[in-house]
Amino acid sequence: MRSLLSIGLVAATAVLGSLTVASVASVAHAAPAASASVLPGAASAASPPLPGATGLAGLAGLRGLAGAATPDGLAATAAAAARFDQFLDVSCYHPGDCLAVGDDATASGGDGSPIAYLWNAHSWNATGVPLPAGARGGYLGGIACVKGACFAVGGYWRGSTSYPLATYWTGNRWKDTPQPPQPAGAKFAGLNWIACYSAQDCVAVGSDNPASDTSDQYSLAETWNGHAWTARRAPTPSTSHAWSFLDAASCPTATYCVLGGAYINSGGAGSLLADSWDGGHWGHPAVVLPGPATGSYYNFISGISCVKAATCTAVGLAVKDAGTKSQSTTGFAEADGGTSGGTAWRLATVRWPAGQPSQLIAASCPSAAFCLASGGVGPYTAANTGGKGAIATWTGAAWSVTVLTPPAGQGALFTSVDCESATYCIAVGTEGAYDKVAAHGLTAFYNGSAWRLVSTP
Repeated sequence: MRSLLSIGLVAATAVLGSLTVASVASVAHAAPAASASVLPGAASAASPPLPGATGLAGLAGLRGLAGAATPDGLAATAAAAARFDQFLDVSCYHPGDCLAVGDDATASGGDGSPIAYLWNAHSWNATGVPLPAGARGGYLGGIACVKGACFAVGGYWRGSTSYPLATYWTGNRWKDTPQPPQPAGAKFAGLNWIACYSAQDCVAVGSDNPASDTSDQYSLAETWNGHAWTARRAPTPSTSHAWSFLDAASCPTATYCVLGGAYINSGGAGSLLADSWDGGHWGHPAVVLPGPATGSYYNFISGISCVKAATCTAVGLAVKDAGTKSQSTTGFAEADGGTSGGTAWRLATVRWPAGQPSQLIAASCPSAAFCLASGGVGPYTAANTGGKGAIATWTGAAWSVTVLTPPAGQGALFTSVDCESATYCIAVGTEGAYDKVAAHGLTAFYNGSAWRLVSTP
């Protein structure tokens, strides 16, 4: 199989043929709304913000959400000379040949700069990521490698408006695709994740905030057909207020994609949002709430991995007593066994260390009998010295948790994971103190029996 370094100009033709089908970054700023595709069905009711939900598109999604302030929000409050690198997603072309993306949150005067590192089976090597003309900063939140190309998505600033960003790896450099359209009337928009079945069939997900009221937020999907991106308004349940986002997607076939995120329901609580897309129609998989649907409770889907159509695993975060001093977080996992056409979702028990807050952010399942989910365990604070990176493992019968501890005194969080097989997996994230603006990328490699941690400069 070809290396990422040798994909070359195949991408220039293959990526530039029909469906379609998640990270987060920087702080929201405040200019004229851009226009592109007209998206129907925007709600107008006001809704409360989720705790920690600040970001380039006015959201934090789940990548970086630690039950308090997000790493991005803390890092981007002021320009700093020190780099604050964080990996938000990773994808491999084959074992030993991977790309990780994220951002240097202190670059561009605090507006951030996208980063991408290539793993050559021995070391990480930085690659330069250009931004569209006139951009003053940005990030990459998601990446998907398929035959022909690796596609990455995120967001960028131009003036006081943020826009969706898409680029792809040609084998030796990054090259922008035609940029995803800004939703009509949007002030801020960004993409958190991307899933591709082929170089002609991708879906990227995120959210946007309308210029008419930037406290509203709508889930957004952008579909790629090999030539252009199309903005689509992903549906939310009828009980939804004007607040939702998408943070996860998986496309096991060209006509079956599952998307996940969250929305504010009519009771003021955060509920799981799940949509399916077949290239022409939307559906709503019947996922299971991990906690009460009312009161100060928020539930998020932050990661999805499908082995095949209607055989998927979703992971996320349940927040109890959100926004209060007694707030607690628990990472959850649920699966659709595929026995009822996508309607047999069931929660599974994840054996977390007793008495510790936890979260799961992304999942990768090379088979129905083996999945890994990345996240963290422990108290995540501005200093980030208590939270530790964690990996949950599914072996067909139960979930178990492995806590991976970086050097003494360093907090860590794994924001994404990619498994090429049960004997080759890579997890990426961040280690170091957020409030010292000294955090940097962290990766962990799994060979089927043991983990090996690797830090980036």
